[in-house]
Amino acid sequence: MKRTFLIIATAFALAMTASAQNWGSYLIGLDPGHGGSDPGASGPSAPHEAELALRCATDIRNTLVNKLGGRVNMTRTSNVDVSLSYRRSLSVSWDPWIFQSIHLNAFDGSAHGTETWYYWTTGNSNRLATKVQNQLVSQFKSVAGYATANRGVKNNGWTVITGSSNVPASLSEGLFVDYYNEWNLINDNNKNGFKGWVLGHLMGFYDHLGLFSSSLTNPSTV
Repeated sequence: MKRTFLIIATAFALAMTASAQNWGSYLIGLDPGHGGSDPGASGPSAPHEAELALRCATDIRNTLVNKLGGRVNMTRTSNVDVSLSYRRSLSVSWDPWIFQSIHLNAFDGSAHGTETWYYWTTGNSNRLATKVQNQLVSQFKSVAGYATANRGVKNNGWTVITGSSNVPASLSEGLFVDYYNEWNLINDNNKNGFKGWVLGHLMGFYDHLGLFSSSLTNPSTV
C-alpha cells in the first residue's frame, strides 16, 4: 500500500515538475532583423541594429532552450543576408506558437521609446504584440531603471509578420538605436538595459502563452 502510494506520489510529483516546465510544447520563431549586407539602423557607433538584434534573439533562445527546455527556430544565427520574403515563408512553414521579429528604431537622433507592431486583426497577433509591448516597457523600468516612452501597439503590414493569420506574429522596436541614451543602455550584453530587453520579450511570451497554459515556468525565475 505504501509502495503504491509512493509510486503514485512520485509520478504525480514528476508530472507536476514536467507540467511546470513545459515550454517545449510551444515552438517559438525568432527573427533578428536585418543582417549581412544590411546593418539596419545605425547607432552612434558599432554595434548597430542588426548585430544588437541578433544578440538579443540569441540570448532569448539560450534562455528558452537551455533554462526552460523550450524549442526555438531562428531566421538567422549569424551575420548573413536573409530576404524579407524568406523570413515570412519560414514563419508559415514552421507554424510556431509565436513568431517574433526583433528590431530597433531610428529617426532623427532625438526620438525615443518602445513600440510593437502586428498585422493580422484576426487570431492572436494583437494579443502577442500587446503582451510583448507591456513587458518591454515594464522590464526596461524594473531591470534597467529606465522609464522608456511607451509608444504603444501599432498595426502595419511589415512583410515578416504577414505570413499567416494562424501564427501570432509581432515586430518589436525595442528602443531607438540612434538616440545615444537608449543605444547606450543595450550596446553590451552585460548591461541591465540589454537584460531588460531580453527579459521583456521572454515575459511577453510567457504572458501570451498563459492563454494556453497556466503552468509555464516564469522566465524571471531562472
